[in-house]
Amino acid sequence: MLSTGLFIKEDELILVLLKQGMRHTLLADHDIISLPGTKGEERDELLLNQINRFFKAHPGCQDNLFLAIPRDKVIMQPVYMPLAAEENLRTALGYEMDRLTPFSADAVYYDYFILKRLPAKNQIYLILIAVKKEVVDYYLALLKRIGVRPRGIEITSTALFNIYQAEHNGAEKPLQINWLQQNKIPASLRKAFPWLFAGQAAASIPEEKAIDTPLDVLVAYVNGHCEINLVSDGMLFYSRSIAVPSRDAATPAEQTDNLSWEELLKEVQRGMLSIPEHKDQERALRFFLTGGTLNENYLVAGAAQEGVEIHLLQDFPQTVVAGADEHTMPLLAIPLSLALKGLRRVPLDINLIPVALRPKKKRSKKKIAALLTAGVIVVLSGVVLVQNILTTQARIAELDAQLAELKVQAQAVDAMQKEIDLIEKARNEIQQIKDLTGSKLLVLEELTKIIPDDSWLTDFDFNADEKKVTLSGYSTSASKLIPILEESRLFTNVKFTSPITKGAGVKENFKIEMTLEAAKP
Repeated sequence: MLSTGLFIKEDELILVLLKQGMRHTLLADHDIISLPGTKGEERDELLLNQINRFFKAHPGCQDNLFLAIPRDKVIMQPVYMPLAAEENLRTALGYEMDRLTPFSADAVYYDYFILKRLPAKNQIYLILIAVKKEVVDYYLALLKRIGVRPRGIEITSTALFNIYQAEHNGAEKPLQINWLQQNKIPASLRKAFPWLFAGQAAASIPEEKAIDTPLDVLVAYVNGHCEINLVSDGMLFYSRSIAVPSRDAATPAEQTDNLSWEELLKEVQRGMLSIPEHKDQERALRFFLTGGTLNENYLVAGAAQEGVEIHLLQDFPQTVVAGADEHTMPLLAIPLSLALKGLRRVPLDINLIPVALRPKKKRSKKKIAALLTAGVIVVLSGVVLVQNILTTQARIAELDAQLAELKVQAQAVDAMQKEIDLIEKARNEIQQIKDLTGSKLLVLEELTKIIPDDSWLTDFDFNADEKKVTLSGYSTSASKLIPILEESRLFTNVKFTSPITKGAGVKENFKIEMTLEAAKP
């Protein structure tokens, strides 16, 4: 897969082509083209001719194109927003645009990145990046003339941060190349930043006051501006572009002589205030510099300040297969970062092109092959799955047939059981009738035998459930009936249920209740 980084400066055009190999990212080609004093349509034609020539030399590289615009063309504003606004943060920033910037939301393209969430304060701390529409529209219209649509436009500050992160890979380790320590800076290059080489011990940071984690300062010289970016705890917290005062007949390298070391440190200290929960402690500084040219006019870093480390931003994560030496690599930092964006994820994915104007990403052959392989695997898995489903469905149908047969048999058994229950119920009812009738006959037979002839019954009640027998009638001596009944082998608990009353003549009216029990031995 190919990816191209394009960086258009006032005096230079830089293109970088990266190719994703099986194991490594390759710097396939690059081009640095001078733009001597051209303006307007003449400059645009020169740009398009050079860009088109590069694209024709590498077919397909224009489909994955990323650009950067200088930091001085945009507004970078630290913003605190309510934590509840995070779900619709872009919309919320659009509503607040005229308060946060001098422009309305209709006049700018914007993006943002979150620095920190502060739950205790119910806030989100973020950096808003806004650019006037005409700045981005110029590049879109220019490239449209040769049929090219860039996939992304960001700013030099975020591009520098991304390549810095790629170089360090998030780890605290010394750089492989430190030109200051190896004393390899040519005399012609020492003219680039003379203010860094001036021995000003008063501006240095005392080592004993520095905290463990250094503050990294990314510095680039672009279009007469010194771009300063502060990185703390792996995040870009501050960025500013300082115009370097110009002087007549000065080369870019000589022009930087007008920016003093004290001004740079003062700007760094101002930027430290943008770091949340800053305690005003002094921190060790590490400077990483890039930009300019590496011939007579190359803008490069170098300083021997006590407590301050100076490095060139040049040790990038790709294998070089084109002619780029250690003198050229710092020049390519920004376009390299842009091209890397088309091949991998980057820490800050900023894009100032509106979503509606972004082309769809074309997939690489490698990814297409991977997708095809994945598709074949899915199809084969689907065939196996369908086969398993069909086999399962056949087994389910077989089991359903067996179940239906068992249901028929179960219904027949249920019918037989119901018939048995009905017969059993009828038998029990007949037995109850038989038992009840037999008991009554037995009681009547016993009463007939034991009740004297001078006594007779008018009522006989038999309660089979409670086994109670109630007698009513007349007798010449009702009281003698109690012992006679108690002597029976069938009765117990014999008692009068009401007082004995006189009837007609000498007869006594009685009512006796007794309990029926099993025959006594």
